[in-house]
Amino acid sequence: MNKQHILKEIKRTAEENGGLPLGLDRFSLETGIRYNDEAGLSPNKFVTEGYGEEVLTEKYAALVRELGRVP
Repeated sequence: MNKQHILKEIKRTAEENGGLPLGLDRFSLETGIRYNDEAGLSPNKFVTEGYGEEVLTEKYAALVRELGRVP
């Protein structure tokens, strides 16, 4: 599925609907294109890594300095 296909389907279904674009649910039912489908782009990668202990300690210290107290 690419961006051009999705745009074509939006225009086609809107024309069939008297010039008004369909809502998300109806558009998905009529075209099979879901809201989360990509328009020719690769999805963002979900990063599951956390901050290291050193970074967290530095950020915590900066927060303490900013607040003037330990939260």
